[in-house]
Amino acid sequence: MFDTRSVKESEKLTMRNAAVSTPTTTNINIRIDGGLKKEAEILFGKLGLSISGGINIFFRQAIREQAIPFELTIPTAKARGFLVQRP
Repeated sequence: MFDTRSVKESEKLTMRNAAVSTPTTTNINIRIDGGLKKEAEILFGKLGLSISGGINIFFRQAIREQAIPFELTIPTAKARGFLVQRP
């Protein structure tokens, strides 16, 4: 005899697991210097990543560490020349 309750429970479990494991995506818009973006595209391309992939890795690592995943320091005068401020 076929037990329909076990099929329904199995379907519910499968749907619940699918909902948990299926990632949803969202778009973000950021302002970034064009040259910086191009350099990042080149670097990430060499690593086999897209810009989106690189940013996702950064976010995941920051969340995992509960911190910026690299040391932040006060920039030297030389380093300040590379920083671009936008309103």
